[in-house]
Amino acid sequence: MIATPSTVGSFRWSRPSDHWWWSDALFSIHGLTRGDVAPTREILLWHVHPEDADLVDATLTASWETDVGCDYRLIDLEGTEHLATLAAAGSAVSGARTTITGLVTDATAPRLRAISTSTNAQLGLALESRTTVDQAKGVLMLEYGMDAATAFGLLRSASQERNVRVRVLADRIVSCAEGAGCLPSPTREHVDDLMLHALDGGAAEPAPPATTVVAVLARNARGDRVLTVSGIVDLGSYQDLSPRLDALALSARDTARAVVDLQGVSYLGSGAAASIGKFQRRSGSCGVEVTVVLPGGAVVEASAHERARTATRSR
Repeated sequence: MIATPSTVGSFRWSRPSDHWWWSDALFSIHGLTRGDVAPTREILLWHVHPEDADLVDATLTASWETDVGCDYRLIDLEGTEHLATLAAAGSAVSGARTTITGLVTDATAPRLRAISTSTNAQLGLALESRTTVDQAKGVLMLEYGMDAATAFGLLRSASQERNVRVRVLADRIVSCAEGAGCLPSPTREHVDDLMLHALDGGAAEPAPPATTVVAVLARNARGDRVLTVSGIVDLGSYQDLSPRLDALALSARDTARAVVDLQGVSYLGSGAAASIGKFQRRSGSCGVEVTVVLPGGAVVEASAHERARTATRSR
């Protein structure tokens, strides 16, 4: 007779006769049928994984004192490993337990389904996250004329600076791009060229860099260090400008004053402007008072708090 798999089997263990009774389902879980063997504690333990045998043995012993349970690995007659749960409770006569009633549950299928569901959910989330990040990289590559590695580096640095997860930031960028409508004419023309050459199997003429910035460091008549910037300043070109700003702050420590002149800038992006503002505040905390001259001639002085800190450091 072939045993059929069952999920839950039961047993009874009586004292003082040490008599065991198993349900048909418990025989089936072990790969047995009624009549193959006489059920005993030793038979139950023989089907326990060696590393779990002490745990199950201790649980059975403790069941004479209190209701107990444990998880363990059950090995059926064919050597197949199952994930099982044992629960045991006693009935007493005159205060002493005389019979233990227990259940053995084969939890293999439910646990494997749970693991599979969790793994599939995590894989789906990872694939969705990767797709979103790749789309955001594409937006940055197209807009700023950078390669994939540089675009991801920009995402990662922005993520760390604002303490926002890369996937969340990427999702926001993609949402903004989707809501912005069609691309401006020059960009659309270049994409048209790329598509045409791709369809023909050739390579398109490279587009000129989307963002170009020139920064020159010098001294003015007062002896202050001045960084004169021209071109386009946005998040793409700010990566090239940032080291020049750091060099400005270092070189200005002797006078504790410096100027960032942006009058020659044709476009100043909001993200780059915010980064320059942060640089101004950071320099002030290090004892260098930075004045920023915006496109159009407007002057942004260091705050009164920063000037006070600079004066204190000078003394």
